[in-house]
Amino acid sequence: MKKIFLLMLVFLTGCASSMKKEAVNEVYEDVSKVTLAIDEAEKKNFKNYLFIDLRENINENEYIKGFTVIDKEDLDKTLKGLKSYTFIMLISDRPEFTLERASYLENKGFTNVKSINIITETLIESLRELGYLQSESCPPGGC
Repeated sequence: MKKIFLLMLVFLTGCASSMKKEAVNEVYEDVSKVTLAIDEAEKKNFKNYLFIDLRENINENEYIKGFTVIDKEDLDKTLKGLKSYTFIMLISDRPEFTLERASYLENKGFTNVKSINIITETLIESLRELGYLQSESCPPGGC
C-alpha cells in the first residue's frame, strides 16, 4: 500500500512539473492576444499581472496601456516580491532580447511569462488604432 502511494506521489509530482514547464515562455505573435491580456488584467485591477516594457526608444504618447517602462538593469528590482504564477508580459525593441529576458524569468521560477514577438512599429500602429496607447507609463510596481 505504501509503495503504491509513493509511486502515485512520484508520478503526480512528475506530471505537475512537466505541465508547469509547458506553460512557460509563450510567445505572442498576434496583437489580439496582447489586447486580450491587457483587458483581462484591467478587469482584475492588474492583480497578479505585470506588463513590462523594455523598449529603449519610446515616443511621446506611445506608452502601451497597462505596461510599466523599466530599464533592463532594473528588472530584478521590479520582480522582488512577485508570486511565481504572476502573469508577466514582456516587450522590447528586439525580439531576441525579449525571448532572452523571458528565459531569464523562467530560470528565476516564474511560470506564466509571455513575450511579444511582433515588429514594434506594427504593434504600436495596431495598438494606436485600437486605443491602447497612452501618454504615460504605469508606475514601477505596475498598474
